[in-house]
Amino acid sequence: MKNKELQTCMQNGRKKTSNKNISEKRIADVLISFLRNDNHVAREVRHYEKIIDVVTMALGGDELCTVEVKTQNWKKAFRQAFVNLAVADRSYVAMYSKYAHRVDTEILREYGIGLYSVGSAWGEVELLEEANPSRYTNRITNQRIKEQLTGANK
Repeated sequence: MKNKELQTCMQNGRKKTSNKNISEKRIADVLISFLRNDNHVAREVRHYEKIIDVVTMALGGDELCTVEVKTQNWKKAFRQAFVNLAVADRSYVAMYSKYAHRVDTEILREYGIGLYSVGSAWGEVELLEEANPSRYTNRITNQRIKEQLTGANK
């Protein structure tokens, strides 16, 4: 690596993190920081054998939302978000902003799943598609997760 390239890659004595190496954890952290102001928020909520990446419910509200986070694989996130329609009032996919344009939003709209674009810096969150209310929600399971969520924030 040439000296000038090395200087470009270094900042404050540390190597810059490449965008392609961003983790799902970082995307979830940025999203949770954004959502936490107005919502109860929990990460990695267990639902039987499945773990839901992010679960939210508006403070003083009653609508449970789930979010599946992925860096690039929107199809996998879609499959997980679709399964979440059974427990959530609304379900979303959150994608790293660099790859969010690759998502087939027609498929998301067809199933009522929303889309967040999330960057690597705090506050870089954009709602690209609003989710529709789920027609498949199991109210008993939905209530159990709501109690788990609000109990975790007390």
